Amino acid sequence: HTSFHAARIYNCEMSDLSAEDSVFKEARICNTLFDRSLLNRSNFAGADLSSSSVVGASMSDCCLEGTDFGDASLESDLMKRCSYSEVDWLDESSAPGMTM
Repeated sequence: HTSFHAARIYNCEMSDLSAEDSVFKEARICNTLFDRSLLNRSNFAGADLSSSSVVGASMSDCCLEGTDFGDASLESDLMKRCSYSEVDWLDESSAPGMTM
């Protein structure tokens, strides 16, 4: 679990990053490569990923409420079961019997 809450990340090479169950809420992430990264179950609510690349990144079960992808390069088939409501996503991720 890593928190990048409200972080400002510009022009970074973060390919092959393992940051599952992380918080990117309200982060501004521009011109950054997240290619092939593991970002499952992370909170991207209100994040700005403009002009970034998440090609081949696994982003299943993420919270994407208000996320601005701008012209980011992404693959939607690796974004399964994402939620566009942070309240619902938080309820689901804290439900009893859920495995992580």
